[in-house]
Amino acid sequence: MDSRKVFLGVTIALAASAAACTATPAVAERGDTVEVAFTGTLADGSVFDEAPEANPLRFTIGDEIVIPQFEKAVEGLLVGEHVTIRLEPAEAFGAYDPNLVVEVPDDGAPADLQEGDRVTFDDGRSATVLEIRDGTVLLDGNHELAGEELTYEIELLEVRD
Repeated sequence: MDSRKVFLGVTIALAASAAACTATPAVAERGDTVEVAFTGTLADGSVFDEAPEANPLRFTIGDEIVIPQFEKAVEGLLVGEHVTIRLEPAEAFGAYDPNLVVEVPDDGAPADLQEGDRVTFDDGRSATVLEIRDGTVLLDGNHELAGEELTYEIELLEVRD
């Protein structure tokens, strides 16, 4: 066997490996599609949402699919980097508004309607059924997380241009 061929093969393999090690890590920028793993917790520590590494959240920075502060936290991260953010209600889903709790006639309500169900109106608004009364339904039009302080632990897994 020609030792020069073996030596050159090893040299080429080492050069390719060194180039891979010195590649610039991907940074999440506006317009990039990213995959993140995250855990969202409430002030009491209970988990309200999560996307584990095996089933990450994918979104494009700037498309406004996630809440703005979440998007801002991901922008500028390097792949593999972690960040923890804490959001006040105004930065997340807003303050709880008691004026969005209304009692409406049960005319046209589905027969199988139950407390806790989420209903959507013709205009796209939605509400949670708080109570079913004799002839009326008590609805809460607040987002389920309105008034809550939220903490997100986020890891950037992948960046795609």
